[in-house]
Amino acid sequence: MTKLIPFLMLLVPAVATAASTAPPPSIFSPSGLGFYGGVVIGSAEFYPALAMGSKAEGVLGYGGGAYVEFRLFSFLFVQSTMLYENRVFYMHSTDSISAIKNTYKFKYLDFPLLLKIKPDWTWQPYLFIGPSLGALIAATMDLTAETRTTTAGVTIDVKPSLRPSLLSLYFGGGLNIPIAHPVGLFFEGGLSRGVLNISTAGGSTKISAGRIFGGLSFSL
Repeated sequence: MTKLIPFLMLLVPAVATAASTAPPPSIFSPSGLGFYGGVVIGSAEFYPALAMGSKAEGVLGYGGGAYVEFRLFSFLFVQSTMLYENRVFYMHSTDSISAIKNTYKFKYLDFPLLLKIKPDWTWQPYLFIGPSLGALIAATMDLTAETRTTTAGVTIDVKPSLRPSLLSLYFGGGLNIPIAHPVGLFFEGGLSRGVLNISTAGGSTKISAGRIFGGLSFSL
């Protein structure tokens, strides 16, 4: 036993020195990932105002995707996300003879890059903000006209009159609840605010979306 004492006296300082000089974890190593889905409430603003008005009312759509996050500090993360969503909104006008309703359905593949603040607590509330670049997959308008005696409708492809990309600012917050390590359950809500005109047919059209999602998270 006495022969081990000199050895331990050399070993302990060596281990302590190695631990203190060990490089920190690389920020390029993922610290978590998740999968989620939920509802999307689309909206749009037009300038100059169309005959029906300057704003379109939101309708429930849907969306879902996956994310991976990278730790920068103990509470600060960068999150890269891929999201498919269907944004739906409508405009309508009514007079004494007829009622006309335009329902727009825009499908996007969206790629938010978010700065995420999440404390190292058991239940983890978090906030996020960042830019989001969307790629337009499809865009249609359902035009419906109703009179007292008849109803007629037609679907129009409006994708050629829109830009293929969408730039937005996405911000919001949520709560991650652990279930059994490394799995957690999370809920979040946010607003994706369109910042650039997407119309190529004159005037300005900016679309936004409110999102309410839930899903599963996995710590790595």
